[in-house]
Amino acid sequence: MEVTLVALVCVLSVLSVSCQQQPLDERIDSHCHPTYYTVQGCIDHPDGYGCECGPGFHWNTKKCMSSAINSRFEFKVSEPARYTLLLSRAFPKLKEFTVAFWLNVSNPRHPGTVLSYKHGDTLNVMRFQSGPKLTFEIWGQRQETRADLIAHEMIHIAWSWSSVDGRWQLFLNGGRKDDGVLKGKQKIIPAGGEFVLGQSSRPGVTFDTTYALEGDLSHFNIWNFILPPREVLFLASNCTFQYCGNAVQWVEFRAGTRGAIKMRWPSGIFGHEGFPCITEKQAAETCDKSCSSQIGAQCNEQIKENILWSRTPANQNVSVPCPGKKDIDEDEDMENVTLPVAYATRSCLLLPNDNDGVWEEPYIDDCISEELLELKMKFQQLSGGSLDQTHSERPQTIVWKEHGQRYARAEEMYPTLNQTITFCEIMARVVNNLLKPKNEFGWNATRPSGVEGDSLMQVMHRFADVISSSLFYHIVDSQVVWDKANISQFHEYIEMKIVTQWVYKLQAVEFPSEDEVREHGLDRSTGSLRLDTDALQLSNATSSSGPIRVFASISTFKYPTLAKVLPRHDVKSRSLEDWVNSPVMALYLHVKDTTIAGNLTTGVKIHLPMLDTFNISNPACVSLVHRNEKRQWYWTRQYCEVLDYDVRSTLCSCLQPGVFAVTTDMYNDDWDKGDKRPELMNFASYFGCAASATMCLMTCVVHIYLRTSSSTAALHRNLSVSVALSQLVFMFGIDRYDNPLVCQVFAILFHYSFLTTYSWVMNEAFNLYILITYSAHSAGSDLTDSGSMIRYYILGWVIPGVLVGAFVGTADNYYATEMCWVAPDHLWLFLGPACAFIGVTILVLIFTAKEHNENSYTKSDKTNKIISIHMKGLWIQIILITVCWSFAIMSLKILDRIGAFFIVFYLLLHEESYLDRVSVPTVTDVSGD
Repeated sequence: MEVTLVALVCVLSVLSVSCQQQPLDERIDSHCHPTYYTVQGCIDHPDGYGCECGPGFHWNTKKCMSSAINSRFEFKVSEPARYTLLLSRAFPKLKEFTVAFWLNVSNPRHPGTVLSYKHGDTLNVMRFQSGPKLTFEIWGQRQETRADLIAHEMIHIAWSWSSVDGRWQLFLNGGRKDDGVLKGKQKIIPAGGEFVLGQSSRPGVTFDTTYALEGDLSHFNIWNFILPPREVLFLASNCTFQYCGNAVQWVEFRAGTRGAIKMRWPSGIFGHEGFPCITEKQAAETCDKSCSSQIGAQCNEQIKENILWSRTPANQNVSVPCPGKKDIDEDEDMENVTLPVAYATRSCLLLPNDNDGVWEEPYIDDCISEELLELKMKFQQLSGGSLDQTHSERPQTIVWKEHGQRYARAEEMYPTLNQTITFCEIMARVVNNLLKPKNEFGWNATRPSGVEGDSLMQVMHRFADVISSSLFYHIVDSQVVWDKANISQFHEYIEMKIVTQWVYKLQAVEFPSEDEVREHGLDRSTGSLRLDTDALQLSNATSSSGPIRVFASISTFKYPTLAKVLPRHDVKSRSLEDWVNSPVMALYLHVKDTTIAGNLTTGVKIHLPMLDTFNISNPACVSLVHRNEKRQWYWTRQYCEVLDYDVRSTLCSCLQPGVFAVTTDMYNDDWDKGDKRPELMNFASYFGCAASATMCLMTCVVHIYLRTSSSTAALHRNLSVSVALSQLVFMFGIDRYDNPLVCQVFAILFHYSFLTTYSWVMNEAFNLYILITYSAHSAGSDLTDSGSMIRYYILGWVIPGVLVGAFVGTADNYYATEMCWVAPDHLWLFLGPACAFIGVTILVLIFTAKEHNENSYTKSDKTNKIISIHMKGLWIQIILITVCWSFAIMSLKILDRIGAFFIVFYLLLHEESYLDRVSVPTVTDVSGD
């Protein structure tokens, strides 16, 4: 029963090396093939030894093992026969044996042969079959066990037998499943026969595949002795395969594969996804321990007191120049040196039992200022309970009662209450100054990140212990009554309160309390905590220091900006997960000289606001675990849970006193963008708008430079200006939503410039129609392109302005909230007039085409060509403008080619521009005719 329980425990935790204890018999792994199991190469890294195994090998916590060992054979009942012979060595003589292997069968009812041994003409001297029950045969004696297999499940099987008394045992997954004794006289298994996996012994050359194995076989080993149950359990639970048979081992079957047998690796027995067999930490620790045994133990490189302590062999001391100090150069004039170089020192000790090096606390008194050294010495005196003879009062006999007993002592007094309060004030001011933003660079420069913040929290914990102990003695010495033995300090970057309570009149603790909010102007929204009376009563009953004394103290702290000092990641990390995103609060329970650290019945309720509420997710309440010689500091979720979360704040409950905060992921895959502004412009948008505006303005400038005077050229200039204006307003104003007034101005300008674009296209159509109509009724064949521009200016610039002004003045909620544009509900104000202009333009162009078709015979070819180019330009321009603005409106990322069209059709192909560029030479008749 005991073995079964142990097996169950190890099977449940089979993916961990916690159950892998070293076997008692060294023969279980002392004969491993040296080709597949090699000694690692040790590399000395700053953080410990590293193991180098070479290509194809990996560290299995004891040796470098070939990755090919973790493999399996696939057997099938089919021709040609699939089997594996033992060829790497002769089968040994066995007086007793233990066979162990992993087996996964497809059909548990099939009597597949796992192993068989033939000696001379004797078949199946030993044989093991997988179904219907696990069955074995030795020297013709067949034994069917009570064990059966489950289809498609990898099971560890161990079978032992002794020729001394015929006793056999069968283990499944480390637990004994069946046992018994074979009758009659038993004979030793002779050496030199044919050992086969996957088939029964063959009488001749071929195998009878009727009893072939159907399934997977892995890690087959034979030992020439009986393995005890504990070592069988080790085989079944050891995912690193730190074993191999001393009679026959798994790797020796690789050369004997025959038929269509397949070898697969990895075997798939252990190391499921998400549950690695060996964690990186376990591999590093075992490697460091193994190399320490070979080379010697060392203390790993460590940053302590913001000083880098290099990796050092055990039992040695190391000295490091103080930070900010420099060694004296050998060539420096020693006469000019007035101060010696200051050093910090530290010792690396050897732990003989663990063969490991451990650092002692560094000595840095020579590296700190006199003021800080004096503060340190005073703090140590208070913490150690020693007395300052110059400040203590005269000796007194102090009498008090506790638990019905009368006690008295005669000794020097602690500092007075006023001195304790003064010390608290000085300490709070020092910490407040350290946490000011001006020192943020210094905190971020510490390595590893946050280590000095953790040291500060440990100092504040010890500080709370000292002050609580002092308050206790002040009460005992009758300097203050217990309900007045409270100390509080409130500064910008630290708020603290230490209160004393009588154990027979416990009260809930709330920080900050309503009185403190009212009297000191504290803000509960920046963080608050509460400890109910029930939790205090439990601590009274279950304190690890024994029954609680007459008085107990509760200290509470709030650090609004400490998240920057104690980050979850390195300050330069790009990770967005688990960032400390709240103020930091702390609560400690003190009983005389002891801090209570056990679990509470009702947790501490901490309400913490989020420092950054934009696009966050996955809030977690965490508490601080301080660093020690074996680990760095870290935040843990173990004792805390989230009670409520509303993006702006989190309510936590933590079952242990300590330092508390909230971490969040600084992203949210399911984030509802809410008020976040859309990204309206990108590089392509700016480039397209700028290019179009530039080309349109270039067209206008060239026309002005060439002094074109026709009505058509004037219309071209105005159209190019309107298109350029719309492009520039869109480019510079569509996303100016940070300033509401500026955004509204740009929204109006965009609406206006958009309508002027279509109104000037309409003017172009009217002008072309008038030209064709007048030329048809005039005597000449050329176009008469002159006339007043007043009507065009009214239609092009004034009418759109009147429409936009009317819309702005009459429409409620005219402006959009997410961009500088018309609100989506009033989109018809934007598109309606434009559609009207487009409709009129199309009708005019249709009539223009009709008129031109009827009167083209009255005009010259040159005139007809100009009219055709102008008509094509108008049609393409109106289509291009409409298509581009449609895409701009739908995607708000405009990428158009209007400007390119302008420079081609309205400049390069314009009549007056063309004539200026190409002059027709005059032919002079010199013949005299």
